[in-house]
Amino acid sequence: MAVLDQKFSCEQNRSIPPLLPEYAHKLAHDFPELSFALNGGLRSLDMCQQALAQNTIQSTMIGRAAWYQPCNILATADTRFYNESTNPSFSRRQVIQRYADYIDYMQAIASSDDNDSPLLDAPIFRPLYYVFSGLPHAKRFRIALVDASRRRSKQLAALRKNTILVSDLDDSFHSPSNIIHHAIHNLAPGTIPFLDAPLTSTPMELRRFFSTAHTHTHHYYDDDNDDEPG
Repeated sequence: MAVLDQKFSCEQNRSIPPLLPEYAHKLAHDFPELSFALNGGLRSLDMCQQALAQNTIQSTMIGRAAWYQPCNILATADTRFYNESTNPSFSRRQVIQRYADYIDYMQAIASSDDNDSPLLDAPIFRPLYYVFSGLPHAKRFRIALVDASRRRSKQLAALRKNTILVSDLDDSFHSPSNIIHHAIHNLAPGTIPFLDAPLTSTPMELRRFFSTAHTHTHHYYDDDNDDEPG
């Protein structure tokens, strides 16, 4: 329950009143004919499994943690919760490429002559904002993605107002995945090798992967001294 009061910030509304997951488990126990989902305070798949192991609630939900650390948190969800033999993506490169293919497919549907679906706008790129979370210079990718998607949104707005022609649009209009590839090109050289690191890598394994990639792909690196946090 959120407290709808101007005296509380959004952050405070997530903790005032405090989360009481035991109440949810008690309700689920007392009303077994109903389905209950636990939402709030869950920050990992381990926490979800622990909640489900009590055999009261039927499902769990990870909110902001999955948004800000999608690869770290969701990499093994398919095998851990849905009895799949493998997880759908091995690396960030695979995640990004599959999503790029998806938005190009959706763009083709939206722009077809016999379809009235709206053209894809900036929000379609948001699921990738934090795909490099925790890695060096991750913010560069996010900023490049945001800037390019906003430029595309302005073009689409002008197109809808008939102030520009389709022929005036850049390649991102017909292939929005170009925006994603542009953002990848803006990655700091030291981040590029992490594209192929396993999503399940621990921080120590990532450091080892980085060291190996640096040895074999030194041409990726330069004297970039940008120390902005990811």
